[in-house]
Amino acid sequence: MAVGVLLGRAAAFFTWRRKGDARTNLMAAAMFASFYWVSQAMAFLFPGVTWTGPNLLKPGESLHPAVPLRAKLDLVLITPVILAVALLWRTTGTQPGERR
Repeated sequence: MAVGVLLGRAAAFFTWRRKGDARTNLMAAAMFASFYWVSQAMAFLFPGVTWTGPNLLKPGESLHPAVPLRAKLDLVLITPVILAVALLWRTTGTQPGERR
């Protein structure tokens, strides 16, 4: 939870920062905002990890549901970040790393 708070504060800092290049600040904010959700989704790629804790299961439920709620939540919460980066690329006509 502490990492999520720190990444959120870093994203907010770069979002509202007035110094420096606006595109660079927005890219930094988008990266910090996406790190938490990307790392949470990648954590389930490790062997033996399940989508839910066994203590949260109701009688008759499995540890491996077909489409886990957390995966849907990750997708929903990272979508605004992806849209913001896409809008940045579209409005500036350049992609990160390109010189203008």
